[in-house]
Amino acid sequence: MTDLTSGNDVLVITGFDELLSALETSPQDAIPYLHAGMVESVSVVQADLQDYPPATERNAPGRFDIHGKPMGYYERGRGYWYPILRRGTLEEAATIAGGYGKRRMVIKATRKQKALAPEVVGYKNTGKSEQLGKSWNSRVDDASDGVTGLVGTNTSYAGEVEGDEQTSLMETIGWPRMDKVLEEDGDQIFDAFTQATERYLENFDPQGKEQ
Repeated sequence: MTDLTSGNDVLVITGFDELLSALETSPQDAIPYLHAGMVESVSVVQADLQDYPPATERNAPGRFDIHGKPMGYYERGRGYWYPILRRGTLEEAATIAGGYGKRRMVIKATRKQKALAPEVVGYKNTGKSEQLGKSWNSRVDDASDGVTGLVGTNTSYAGEVEGDEQTSLMETIGWPRMDKVLEEDGDQIFDAFTQATERYLENFDPQGKEQ
């Protein structure tokens, strides 16, 4: 069975006694195998965090607010597009008949303009996109007492989209949240370290002696 405990975006997996014991007695032998298991683990997590959910109507032009006002849209990888509006007018003919003159009837024709709702004539891109998907990166740090795997991004809005501050809208759209990704990937991470332990045991006996 896999024993997983997650919290504060940290995943703790128990097991792999032979490899962890070797970390205490002969870290120089154990760390390369732990490193390999960690590299595979962080790559799994990073790939899942980079996986965008399907696009929604927020990612396409043609939206209007509840008052009928045109709205912009966000194009992934390119930034936000603001609508360029033009207020149209409609000319209506209004004919006014005058009185009879001595020789002719006087008729005056005028036109009045009626303002129409704003019309979208195009969109302007802000040119700003931090490209959340591409910004995720990972690294593995070795130390004398263990191996640490880190997955992160420096995108300013990552916390609201995939972090602990994820908004209800982002959750509804289907963006993955980091702590949930860690938990859901637990079995694959467990398998990565299980295989690392098996490879270690193929070369070393439980006492850390090379076979």
